[in-house]
Amino acid sequence: MRVPDGYLPHFIACGAAAFSTAGLGWTVIRTDDWRPSLGASAGGLVALAITLANGRSGGHLALAALEAAVAIGLPVTLRQVGRAGARRAGKAARGVKG
Repeated sequence: MRVPDGYLPHFIACGAAAFSTAGLGWTVIRTDDWRPSLGASAGGLVALAITLANGRSGGHLALAALEAAVAIGLPVTLRQVGRAGARRAGKAARGVKG
């Protein structure tokens, strides 16, 4: 893969972000409390604004849709997973099967 001239620093930053996400993700993505994931949502909204400021082509709109899905979907998913875990823990504490 060849990086266009002048974009190498951006490419390196994206690579570093991709590798750091796995290690740092566990501090944000927790199922016991979904509120820390709102930081990822805020970042997704900033990325969405930057993407739409750069253009409105089909590629830009596809990327914006993906960023919006992550910004909205991450806290909603973690909230639902956390609530399901709390229900299971409550049933286990009461001794209810199922």
